[in-house]
Amino acid sequence: MWISAAEACALWRRRNGTFISQRCPSIKPVTIILWGPAMHEASVANEILEIVQQAADAGDVQKLTVITLQIGTFSCIQSDLLQVAFDVLSRGTVAQEATLEIEWMPAKAWCSQCQQEYPITFTRRACPVCGVVSRQITGGREALVKSIEGA
Repeated sequence: MWISAAEACALWRRRNGTFISQRCPSIKPVTIILWGPAMHEASVANEILEIVQQAADAGDVQKLTVITLQIGTFSCIQSDLLQVAFDVLSRGTVAQEATLEIEWMPAKAWCSQCQQEYPITFTRRACPVCGVVSRQITGGREALVKSIEGA
């Protein structure tokens, strides 16, 4: 899907709270939104739309109002890029006016030494009890549609 540079600028301003006094990006937002570094978020937004469209069709829902997602902190999904991609791709669909709500799921690992699960970050993966660095990540990679609301 392609959008004009003017539409991309409008979306960029709306999402980032910038004003006309700031330099408006030219065609780059389109590239970033759909085909550049944010292609990951665009494909995730597309999957979300397919899932909620199927659910809306099954439930005879004409308009979605809220879509709640569970996204892991290790999923590498950026919420602002996901929102912009969703705004662009949802035009003309049952979800075009829906609000995305994101519940961030913490990253976790399993310590085989202590036999317990513990929270991790990108830079801290060692078990807080014994110091062993686990390679077994048990949470934080999720990207799920938790619920949808509509009429």
